[in-house]
This record gives sequence, C-alpha cells and structure tokens, in this order.
Amino acid sequence: MCRALHDGGYVFGAVEADAALWLPQSRPRLFLIASRPPVAGAGEGADPFHSPRIRAAHGALPDDLKAGWVWWRLSAPPRRNTDLAALLQPDDAVAWLDEDKAAALLNLLSPLHRAGWTQPRPLASGASAPPTAVSGSRTM
Repeated sequence: MCRALHDGGYVFGAVEADAALWLPQSRPRLFLIASRPPVAGAGEGADPFHSPRIRAAHGALPDDLKAGWVWWRLSAPPRRNTDLAALLQPDDAVAWLDEDKAAALLNLLSPLHRAGWTQPRPLASGASAPPTAVSGSRTM
C-alpha cells in the first residue's frame, strides 16, 4: 500500500487510535492517511497515536518510502474519567430475557460459539459460573 501511495505522488503515514482513550475497552485501530504534498501539521506527534507497532512498521520500510512518510501530529485526547462499571446499568434495573427466550437465541449460534456458552465460565473471583443451558440445535 505504501509503495502504491508513494508511486502515485502521495505522502503518507499511519496513526493507531485505541478506543481505550475514550471508552473502558481496548480496540486499537490503524488509520493510514495519505495526502498530496505539501503537508501542514506533520512532525512527531503525541505518543498515543504512534504506537510501537507504527514505529516498527515505519522502521521496516525501504529508505525511499521512509522519505515519503509523514508523522501526523494529533493532540492527545483528555483522559477518560469513567470505568466500565460507571457505564453499565445495575443488574436489577435490566429487563433480562426469560430462560426460554435466552435458550432460543443461544440456539442460533454456531456449534463452536454455542460451546463457549455451555461451558463453565471463570468469574473475576476465581470461581466458575454455572454453564448456560442450551438444548437442541438450530432449526430453519
């Protein structure tokens, strides 16, 4: 991809944004950004967006492609101030599915994924949660 962008007259670079900067879960995503020169706003940017993976990818490029690389400068977002528990509703405030409806939905899963729901699951405390009962198989 970098070679095609370079040969097409573009300068390019990458940033990695992780949802953990905004939400209580980690979902890193790579964004390859290209532009025709000249480029304003380039230079070493904030650490959260130039991860070790981005730096390693840049380091592995041939010299002619490194010359076309742009370190996009982005401002780091403010740190989030909530954790997952602050975003979730308490269990007693949720309208849970009854056992029959839950089993019907779980039966829609492929056998491989259903097996994960029928095996005991470890809890944070180290104990095991009982398996979720799923009977029968998916029918069309």
